This record gives sequence, structure tokens and C-alpha cells, in this order.
Amino acid sequence: MIIFLIVLASIYLFGVIFAVTAASMHLGDESALKRREALNQLKRAPLWPIDEVRRLKAENELSKHQANIEQSRRLLEQLDRVEREQRRNLQTWEKAAQSQEKLRELTRRDDNA
Repeated sequence: MIIFLIVLASIYLFGVIFAVTAASMHLGDESALKRREALNQLKRAPLWPIDEVRRLKAENELSKHQANIEQSRRLLEQLDRVEREQRRNLQTWEKAAQSQEKLRELTRRDDNA
């Protein structure tokens, strides 16, 4: 009878310790984050090796497309900058031509006077 009570008490004590441990793991933010990460990894885990190959290939293609888009965006920005500089240079040349024309008119007036 005493052995039975000792076994029953030890099972009860083990149950209480297990419940407290499980509750503390469940309430901890880190453990919730770890569980969420583990679930995400399980979702991403392939059922067959070909699924993993397809997933990696799709990720690689996506990264290539994103890199191409970024490169195209940078090229367009450079082209816009060059176009602005060309417009500014053209305006400068036009102003220089106008200034030369004014200078010629002034020199003609001085020569005629």
C-alpha cells in the first residue's frame, strides 16, 4: 500500500512539474517565436526532393528578375540625369550664341558710329 502511494505521489508530482514546464514554455515569447519558425520551416520543407529543386529554381528566377528590375531602374535614372545635363548644356550653348550675336551687334554699332 505504501509503495502504491509513493508511486501515485511521484506520478502526481511529475504531472505538476510537466504542467508547469509546458505552461511556461507556452507563455514565453521566445518559445512562441521558435514554434512559429519551426512551423514555417515545416511548411517550406519539401515532400519530395523535386519540390525543393523547383522552389529553389523559382527563388533564383525571382531574384534574377528583381536584380534586372533594379539594374533597369538605375539605368533609367542615369539616362534621365544625362538628358538633364544635355538640356542644360544646350541652353548654355544657346545663351552663348545669343551673347555672341549681341556682341556682334554692339561691335557693328560701335564701328558705324
